[in-house]
Amino acid sequence: MPGQHRMPLLHAAGLGKSYGSVHALRDVDLAIYPGSVLALLGENGAGKSTFISLVSGATVPTTGSIEFNGAEVELSHPLDAARLGIQVVHQEPKLTNEASIAENIFLARYAGGGALRGVRPRAMARDAKEHLERLGLVDELPAVTTQAGRLSSAQRQLVAIAKAMASNARLLFLDEPNSSLTPRETTQLWQLVRTLRDDGVAVVVVSHRLKELYEVIDRVAILRDGRLVSEGTPEDIPIRAAVQLMAGRDATLAEAARVRRTHDLGVEVLRLDGITTRDVHDVSLIVRAGEVLGLAGLVGSGRTEIGRAICGVDPLLSGTVMIDGKPVRFGSPREALAAGVVMTSEERRRAVFSSHDVAFNIVASDLVSMSRFGMVTRELERSIAQRWVAKLSLRGTTSTPITSLSGGNQQKALIARALAVNPRVVILDEPTHGIDVATKAEIAQLVAELAESGVAIIFISSEVEELIGIADRIAVIRHGAVAQEATGADGIALVAAALGESIPSGLPEPRSGDAQ
Repeated sequence: MPGQHRMPLLHAAGLGKSYGSVHALRDVDLAIYPGSVLALLGENGAGKSTFISLVSGATVPTTGSIEFNGAEVELSHPLDAARLGIQVVHQEPKLTNEASIAENIFLARYAGGGALRGVRPRAMARDAKEHLERLGLVDELPAVTTQAGRLSSAQRQLVAIAKAMASNARLLFLDEPNSSLTPRETTQLWQLVRTLRDDGVAVVVVSHRLKELYEVIDRVAILRDGRLVSEGTPEDIPIRAAVQLMAGRDATLAEAARVRRTHDLGVEVLRLDGITTRDVHDVSLIVRAGEVLGLAGLVGSGRTEIGRAICGVDPLLSGTVMIDGKPVRFGSPREALAAGVVMTSEERRRAVFSSHDVAFNIVASDLVSMSRFGMVTRELERSIAQRWVAKLSLRGTTSTPITSLSGGNQQKALIARALAVNPRVVILDEPTHGIDVATKAEIAQLVAELAESGVAIIFISSEVEELIGIADRIAVIRHGAVAQEATGADGIALVAAALGESIPSGLPEPRSGDAQ
């Protein structure tokens, strides 16, 4: 049976990491076995990323030891881990944007002195295509000569996994690998993971999409506050128990997704009348004050592009955007911001100002009001940022470097940046992407409070259950157009619409007055 081995491939004994008086990880004893799939679970800030950094050579432990294949090893650099066959695929894949898919996949094999030397492009392209075919990914990606910078989030994730596999990984860490994948891509991913497991590879998966994860794993390990609080089989620790252990309190996935509001919707705030861009086709939608409009659809369906069209990122070819009944045509996000329209990015890594602290990241959209005589007033900046740190229960202080925060807390800072300008329309693009159950619940509650205050909200998400719980109305986007609108729809019908399949009977009709 998979996962039953006497000797672990990697064994961490008493592993810990401290930064001054702050303990990011404490006394963790954990074995990872070849031919098994381990789920490494925990809320944001629980220590998952720290553990992976320690056993992959990115960070040197403060205490404890690491054994690999029965021998103690010192991993002071990622190259030390890579030589042993330890590979990490991060949630935000680190690819060379200017290089092609093929070059990214085989960079480690062919690179020398930081550059590709003596490599025939045609041979590399052929090898890359064969490699992707073996992984079952060739149909999910464009031509292998395509630059990585032109790929979607989902495609970047797939290329990063292919790159790790090309390096003959014996121990593979996947950090939120399914957070941006379509159902079909997710199925292929888990099939690939099973194949790797059967070939003797040890796979460790970090994911907050527990229902999917529990279909493939052999063991579960749960971290909380930097400590290993439980480990066992999925039968020993079912999903509900895992959530409780992660949070340290009684919680369910449903509780995180269900936020019901009873307030009446207000006047029309945003109207899209047949807007068309390069990627959006004749989209008509309305959003009222206090309403949450959910946009569902597969990755690449055009959900994000609708938000970009509204905010002036992508120029309109035809159609009209109206705010409070008046036509507007924003030439840039700054113009949209001045009109009270803001959008948060689904890619945190690109959206945060990585060299600045929490305070700057929160007030960055409103630096003009933070300044006196053209100079930013630091005191006022921190004062305003502190209010949002408290309101959103953001871990850390205003002076904390943004890159030292967990993904969930970085997401809170980006949401705070959007809300700090008192917007009329807020577009949230995958705001719960790759964050834990408790933080999802906090964001869902925040969205509910915003709606109660009269803000018009567009909520873009790949998780249909989440949309059903949060949104008043859901529009399914397919091929850049609205395929279906409904209220109270069940997830199966919405997913069918997103995939372009026949819609099961019983899907509610759009409410009277809703845009078609």
